[in-house]
Amino acid sequence: MLVMPLINQLRHITAIILFASALIPAAHAKPITVTTLDSMEFGTLTPSNGTCSMASNGKLTGIGGQNCTGTGQAARFQIRGDKNASIFITLSGSSTGGLTLNPILDDSPSQILNGGKVTIKVIAELIFSNITVSGNLGLSYTLSANYE
Repeated sequence: MLVMPLINQLRHITAIILFASALIPAAHAKPITVTTLDSMEFGTLTPSNGTCSMASNGKLTGIGGQNCTGTGQAARFQIRGDKNASIFITLSGSSTGGLTLNPILDDSPSQILNGGKVTIKVIAELIFSNITVSGNLGLSYTLSANYE
């Protein structure tokens, strides 16, 4: 079985964090800030078509021909803003050369900043479809948080 150079490149999936400070409604004094606590990591991956899904506890499961196994690590972020304010979180993924990253919020997208902060977890699924590239793939995802 061929193990792609993908192994090291996907150990730390990059999170592009958008700060919503320009979108602060008049009722909110503080801009929202997002801090990465843990980076997302996947275990050993093969170039087989299919999907590698990450569970809340990091367990990896291969579906449809993908053979990923073991335990990865979900990403964790701390979001800060006005105390007890409601925020809404969105995620978007990326794709390159037959590999698609779909980030999944492991919580409700609507959160309350109890004491001015909340910690969230992001898991993901990787979809392999006739991989056409090797080396550093540069997959990333975007996390946005805005006051409701």
